[in-house]
Amino acid sequence: MKEILLREEYGFLPHIDYSVVSDEPTAIESRLNCGKTELSRVNLTVNTSNGSHTFLLHRLLCNDGEKHPLIVFMDFHREAPSMYYPVEIVSEAKVNVLSFCYKDVTSDDGDFETGLAKLLLPQGQTDGNTAGKIMIWAFAARRVLDYAETLPEIDFNRVGILGHSRLGKTALVAGMLDTRFTHVFSNNAGCAGDSLAHGSLGVTKKTGIRGGHGETISDITRRFPFWFCKNYKKYAEKNFSDEFDQHFLLASIAPRRVHISSSELDDWADPLSQKLCCLAASKEWEKYNQTGFIYNDVSPSAGDTATGGAVSYHCREGLHFLSYKDWIKYIEALKS
Repeated sequence: MKEILLREEYGFLPHIDYSVVSDEPTAIESRLNCGKTELSRVNLTVNTSNGSHTFLLHRLLCNDGEKHPLIVFMDFHREAPSMYYPVEIVSEAKVNVLSFCYKDVTSDDGDFETGLAKLLLPQGQTDGNTAGKIMIWAFAARRVLDYAETLPEIDFNRVGILGHSRLGKTALVAGMLDTRFTHVFSNNAGCAGDSLAHGSLGVTKKTGIRGGHGETISDITRRFPFWFCKNYKKYAEKNFSDEFDQHFLLASIAPRRVHISSSELDDWADPLSQKLCCLAASKEWEKYNQTGFIYNDVSPSAGDTATGGAVSYHCREGLHFLSYKDWIKYIEALKS
């Protein structure tokens, strides 16, 4: 499954030697730490034979001298806290967080001359299966985890990765590639992430208005082709592959934990296809004698939850967003 997804959708990164170094942490004056955590930042540098790239990393670390769970959080914003990152709630829960802005890693466009993209793919996307930007952001998240291994505050039995939307897709890919992530949290990832392509019909052709059937491969590869390898475009017309679908991505994380979040009004991510993706992936956990997804046969709506298995799910009210309510669910899953 992993080989197929890399070859046909996300692409391969060439082997490259690297090392990760950081400067000394700089404290951030903030009343948001609640006395239980310390907020600071470091510059994380990835050195390669093609050069070096540095990006900013925010550290929210528990200060009681004990080990606590960690979430690697890929944010859309450069400062912490942000509209997607409720520092107070995380601090009260005694969870460590290492966060970074994905655009500090490489730009969110077709320019492969920016940031880590230039170092990892100095020739750009040369072949049909050469990695897109999602793989580069996932690479950066894994290097953050390398840095985390130097920190005494981390309980490595409970390490999650979290992203929203395109970064939800990235979280799933990073989780597929790196078994150090014990928990993978995908928030409203939708098409090419946590939503089945089969059954997603896109916009209503007569009106041009999407009617709850979700974004299609045609939609996403037209607007964001650089997220993926070029091979993925060949599925645009049919909107799915006979060889694979997105449940492969979830299943490739087994036997570790996966939690998927929908928003009730997020038609573009297609909550029903997200929930069915969890169900379709569930059999992989059964191979490990685990309970996969406990399906409740309820159409996704606000308050719908399916927990208790290695694959869990919840649906929140509202639109396409990463809410503090989602964070609470992820923290509960990480600690369960």
